Amino acid sequence: MPSWRQSAEPTFVGIGHRPEPGPELDLLIVRGNRRVGFEFKLGSAPDLTSSMHAACQDLALDRLWVVHHGKDRFKLAPKVEAVPLRQLRDTRVW
Repeated sequence: MPSWRQSAEPTFVGIGHRPEPGPELDLLIVRGNRRVGFEFKLGSAPDLTSSMHAACQDLALDRLWVVHHGKDRFKLAPKVEAVPLRQLRDTRVW
């Protein structure tokens, strides 16, 4: 039986994931060797925060999605993209 690190199926790691001590992340999902994080923001034009930057580095994220209530999709950093909640289901997150 393969371990969760070898599985092609996504593994739910947690909501409000926070390694002690370290940055907080709203959702972390691991699929094989890939780690994808999600931050959920109420505003329509989120900015890259120091906590998001730290989460990318400390958690070795391959990608961070910042989900918001606006209409536009845009890059915040090389591995960080803001995506409207309405577009998330049509977005390939891996």
